[in-house]
Amino acid sequence: MKKILKNNKETILTLIVAFITINVVFIINNITPYGTFTTLQIDFYHQYGPMLKELWYRIFNGKSLLYSFSMSMGLPIYRNFFNYLSSPLNILILLFSEKTILAGLSFIIMIRVSITAAIFNYFLEKKFNKKNKLFISLSLLYAFSNYFVAYYWNIMWMDCMALLPLIVLGIENIVNKNEYLLYIFSLSIMIISSYFMGYMCCLYSVIYFICYFIYKLDFKSLKKKKYLKEVSKKVLIFTISSIAVGLLISFFGISLLKGLSTTSATNDAWPSSQYYNFTFIDYIVGHLSAIKTTVLKTDVSNEPNVSCGIIAVALLLLFIFNNKIKLKTKITYMIILGIITTAFFIPQLDFIFHALHVPNDLPYRYSYLYSFTLMIIAAYSIENIKQIKPMIVIVVYTLIMILLLTFKIYDLEVLDSDTLLTNVILITVYFILYLIYFYDRKTIKYIYYGLILIVSIEMGYNINYNWNLLDNKNEFYSHYDEIKDTVNKLDKEEKNNFYRLEKTFSTTLNDGSWYNYNGVSTFSSMEYERMAILQHNLGTGGNLINSYEYFLNTPIYNLMFDIKYILGYNYDIDNYTEIYQNDKFNTYKFNYKTNLLYGVNKEIKDIELIQNNPMLNQYNFIKYTTGVDDVFNTSK
Repeated sequence: MKKILKNNKETILTLIVAFITINVVFIINNITPYGTFTTLQIDFYHQYGPMLKELWYRIFNGKSLLYSFSMSMGLPIYRNFFNYLSSPLNILILLFSEKTILAGLSFIIMIRVSITAAIFNYFLEKKFNKKNKLFISLSLLYAFSNYFVAYYWNIMWMDCMALLPLIVLGIENIVNKNEYLLYIFSLSIMIISSYFMGYMCCLYSVIYFICYFIYKLDFKSLKKKKYLKEVSKKVLIFTISSIAVGLLISFFGISLLKGLSTTSATNDAWPSSQYYNFTFIDYIVGHLSAIKTTVLKTDVSNEPNVSCGIIAVALLLLFIFNNKIKLKTKITYMIILGIITTAFFIPQLDFIFHALHVPNDLPYRYSYLYSFTLMIIAAYSIENIKQIKPMIVIVVYTLIMILLLTFKIYDLEVLDSDTLLTNVILITVYFILYLIYFYDRKTIKYIYYGLILIVSIEMGYNINYNWNLLDNKNEFYSHYDEIKDTVNKLDKEEKNNFYRLEKTFSTTLNDGSWYNYNGVSTFSSMEYERMAILQHNLGTGGNLINSYEYFLNTPIYNLMFDIKYILGYNYDIDNYTEIYQNDKFNTYKFNYKTNLLYGVNKEIKDIELIQNNPMLNQYNFIKYTTGVDDVFNTSK
């Protein structure tokens, strides 16, 4: 154990520094477990948070892990599990109680970003076959890049940042050593953890293998049969290993593909024009420190989240200008970087990277591939920093200052004065650190730790600049005890009878999962598209794609879906009877019930839904299934 710790002390130090940094950010921003605000944002608020809570509830209460009626009117659990919840790190949620689960969600984010930094440091040590304390700073820049800052709440996406270095190290092991286990293992875990991000990693793996394979190729030796045989063996190992990954994940992949075929995400047309709004200047500006992240399609600019701090820009330029770095190294990694950059600007390539899908929001979800490649380039620059002449560094510093001055002159909308000043200060501090490093070798040890400190402060500042977490955990739990108490009462009263309940108010769009009851409202990318359309046409508000939310509907609708109880406030005294009261809401029982319908008239096959006419659709449903006509005539 001591040997393992000693051999990996820089990686462990990286983990500790990253963990301290993210904890300081949480403390400053008053985020649980240190304060009252939560990490729940957008989809994390409405989808993954409630879904994780339901998974926690089912495990601790011995409930079925096969099927759930808590959302989507009933859905196989594997659909949401493999889309949102299958990350191995999510098991950490079991360490928390029902009332501290929001703190558990924060802890999962802390652990993810810390592990990402540590794994990237490990990757650099193995890639360059040496330990370098400067790698710690690069690892922090990668882990806390703007991709993390923008999309931290997509917790299953964060695994891609952590596992990508291991996947690439596995590819290099195949090329350099004919070793394939790391590649197979890490890519398999990646796809299981998030098939969407895993797909992008598969594309990148092919690109990286081809480029790295050519990079390592000795063209002069190709004439030798022995060398040609060895080269062919590497291609074969990579091919068979990739097939092996497909076989290993097929146990869920086939079912998942079948499930995806019923969602809205598989019907996109091949794009003919750009569907995001940003310019080349926006793309350049997106590399700076403390730059606003792109989260939603409606943001001021839709440039991809590629920033790893302004120091990454300087190291990119030094990579290009350093004549000690081999030309083929420069060509290889600039080609990889260029392929991803091209996808940012060409919608057809972007469409391919997004698995033949135009995202409803959250553009350029694969931009972590760019940040990863950029930080490999930065590592080459760091590795060769001693060989570069100070004059080149001065030129690079001057070029960046001129670039920042140009941005100031043109007064870009996406770049305010504070951000410009921050970048001027940071690049100057980094430049001074380099001069001390170069001219005073006695201070090298202090430079290492000074750089780590500055990078940590920069990353923390960038997160604070971008995050605005205002969802209060107390509000999230404001009705929790009363709703859970009511659900427990109703379950006891109903015994083993199936029933649904709904609310006239909502906390999330997946309250059935959060409070553990059989409901109607839902929001999930794995929702049946046809069900979303049906619900819309029956008068339930939704987007006709993957979500709908119940508010008080007609008695006919409640009969159709066996909604037996309503929580909230209801004024339809003819159809509902009040059975419970508390200081937050009342509970009403529907006066009529059908329970589950197992047999109806075969004429139901002839029903045609009328767009935007829920009353007529409900009327026709009763008419075709039971033969009862004029059901809305209350005078009868």
